[in-house]
Amino acid sequence: MRTAEDINLSIKDNFKKITGREYRQGSALGFITDAVSREMEKAHLEIDRNKNPHIYTNLYGDDLDKMGTFVNVPREAGEEDMTYLYRIMNWTYLKAGANNIAVNDSLLNLKYASDAQYYPQIHGAGTGVIYIIPKEYSDDIMESALAEVKERVKNVISPESYTEYIIPTAVPVNLVCHLEVDGGDVSYIRDRITEDLKEYINGIAPNTYLSVGEMNRIGLEVDNVDFFSIDGVYLNDVYNANTKILQELETKMLFQEISWEE
Repeated sequence: MRTAEDINLSIKDNFKKITGREYRQGSALGFITDAVSREMEKAHLEIDRNKNPHIYTNLYGDDLDKMGTFVNVPREAGEEDMTYLYRIMNWTYLKAGANNIAVNDSLLNLKYASDAQYYPQIHGAGTGVIYIIPKEYSDDIMESALAEVKERVKNVISPESYTEYIIPTAVPVNLVCHLEVDGGDVSYIRDRITEDLKEYINGIAPNTYLSVGEMNRIGLEVDNVDFFSIDGVYLNDVYNANTKILQELETKMLFQEISWEE
């Protein structure tokens, strides 16, 4: 795109070629040229914006809403541009329905649940389970979270499929970890490991395992970690010596905290 400076220089060069003279910057003609150059820059910017109207990855705000209206994917209340753009980019899957992307996409930006995930074929073909983690484990919030999830997925889950909705009993997971570092900020490294392990534990799907070996790998992959090991896993404050722990359907392991050993 041509900038005001480029346009200004071009006008000065053309003026000199035609008249054989130069005008001074700060003269009346110079001020006029500066003003014209700035307005021409705005025109070039608008032309560039309209050359590729089909490219919507840079849209935001009202322009993103208009694109959503075009593909019949309206913005949810309070939905941020980044999440909304993701849904628009996957609108073909969303409108197809009865697939993992469509179902999990419909469960974004929930009001009463911090997370809800759909896991297909838990009980065989044509079945699925939606795990719902309410923002609070109180009766009214749990009921609202369940009703909200059912409303969100009613048009994207096949009527022929069997879907189970589970608000699992929360099982707090506490870890005892040994860490040795080779340089770097120990507090930052601990925070990074904590966030990575929290994401791993809270994302474990039903009928899969919490793996101590995987947690050790996660800790060792953080920069400047010289040695890392899980020395203890406690579920509901009860020590569990297994290296793999099954995530059952009726419960949900949720990360609570790490106790660090020097």
